[in-house]
Amino acid sequence: MSEISKLLDNITPQQFQQLIYEAEKRGLVSSKRDVLTISELSRKAHANAKAHGFWEDWEQIDSLPAEFDKDRWRDALISTRLLLIISEVTEALEALRRGDRAGFREEIADTFIRLGDLCGGLNIDAELMILSKMRLNESRPYKHGKRF
Repeated sequence: MSEISKLLDNITPQQFQQLIYEAEKRGLVSSKRDVLTISELSRKAHANAKAHGFWEDWEQIDSLPAEFDKDRWRDALISTRLLLIISEVTEALEALRRGDRAGFREEIADTFIRLGDLCGGLNIDAELMILSKMRLNESRPYKHGKRF
């Protein structure tokens, strides 16, 4: 764990915001430079994953003989990628259980990266889907009509 991560574990969210504000004011960081839309995250995460060979299996599906159900193979690969997303959430939980806040944050970031990669690879407009789903959720009853 880096020294910065150790320091971040010991400050409140309000202190963190103040730290960022002061760093931006002094020109040490620019939060605007690193801001990504969800669509940009998806494109970048997928491009990186593809460049590192994580989509070779997907690309090989088209070379399967005609008697193979290619959609079934694609679904199997999507399932594998969904399980990898779950594994990142599980790693975040384990970091939290160990009291490793820096590790927790890193695994949450990995979760977003894997989700972005999947959306980028499947040409899912995650931004549009999220906004649409949020609008739907706004119209739902309290706790969506469930106890919890």
